[in-house]
Amino acid sequence: MGNYIGNNANNYFQAHKEGWWIFKKWKSWTMTGNGGDDTLIGGPKNDTLYGNSGNDKLYGEGGNDYLDGWTGNDNMYGGSGNDTLLGYSGHDNLYGNSGNDKLYGESGNDYLDGCTGNDNWYGGSGNDTL
Repeated sequence: MGNYIGNNANNYFQAHKEGWWIFKKWKSWTMTGNGGDDTLIGGPKNDTLYGNSGNDKLYGEGGNDYLDGWTGNDNMYGGSGNDTLLGYSGHDNLYGNSGNDKLYGESGNDYLDGCTGNDNWYGGSGNDTL
């Protein structure tokens, strides 16, 4: 498993970006943004992505991924696989994509879209759109 933790700037991490060939030998990723408006993109395996503070974009891609936006107004995309997306606080947009996904809006006015599959939505507090 690979781990990557950002700094307090706007970070961009991609597990399978061309040229990062060494990352391909890890089975899964844990990535944590830090401070800024981060973009985290998982690889084809089971990844864990934490947005931390800021308005983040999290992309699970393939595998059964866990995406947690933490604070901020986040956009999360599960990709293929059975994914879990947690909006936490802020006004978040959660898209499950294919697979049997679990989407948790938590606090804030959130938009939850499971797309295809047998999905479960949990709005939480706030005025949510399912």
